[in-house]
Amino acid sequence: MTLNRARALGVLGIMALVAIIAVVWTITRDHHGSSSAGKQACTVTAMATKIPQPNEIQLRILNATNKPGLATAIANQFKARGFSVLEVGNSSEVPTGTAQVRFGPKAVGAAHLVRAEVPQAQPIADNGKDDVVVLVLGPELVELTPKASVDSTVKALGEPVRPKPTCEKNG
Repeated sequence: MTLNRARALGVLGIMALVAIIAVVWTITRDHHGSSSAGKQACTVTAMATKIPQPNEIQLRILNATNKPGLATAIANQFKARGFSVLEVGNSSEVPTGTAQVRFGPKAVGAAHLVRAEVPQAQPIADNGKDDVVVLVLGPELVELTPKASVDSTVKALGEPVRPKPTCEKNG
């Protein structure tokens, strides 16, 4: 074996040793998958996609128009259809069009039915923690969908809009 060949083998040996040390160090320092408090973890909340009966849906109805009493009038119509209206109020955030239907993962199916009740309502999946649907009335709202047309409107809307999974801090 020549001196140059011996040096080359020595350099290769040192490089291999450094690579092995780097791999072992990386593996031992990797805490991925540990259950340490404060780590980021992506969780997928169970989504309630089944469309419930109106008496199982809780609503907050907010008027974002300059029409006084609109939220109360719409709330009364929802109550007459069997919905549970928790709150009626005002919103300073004005949606475009007829209305916004805001909801989280626990109210996906409920929001789908509320969208069918309000013509051309825009769904806003907000990853809320409760099962309450918030209906924000917009300036173009004239009336609710006729009661006889709601079932066909639910079908025409297709699949319910689902919120995206979020990453939350644990602990």
